[in-house]
Amino acid sequence: MFLILFFVGGFCYVTLGVLYNYKMKGIMGKEAIPNYEFWLELPGLVKDGCFFAFEKIKGLRGDGTWGSTPA
Repeated sequence: MFLILFFVGGFCYVTLGVLYNYKMKGIMGKEAIPNYEFWLELPGLVKDGCFFAFEKIKGLRGDGTWGSTPA
């Protein structure tokens, strides 16, 4: 049920957003996608978040220099 709602909601979000941007704002092409700049930046943001979490966990374990205390 969740997956159905997720994909139907995502489809409606993109479709209605593109239609709105095209009809009301006159935007065409890729830029008509709702929040186009956010979707372009998302892979980099996910990468940065994973790197941050990895470094934080590594620091908590004491394997790295970040977050570890000197002996």
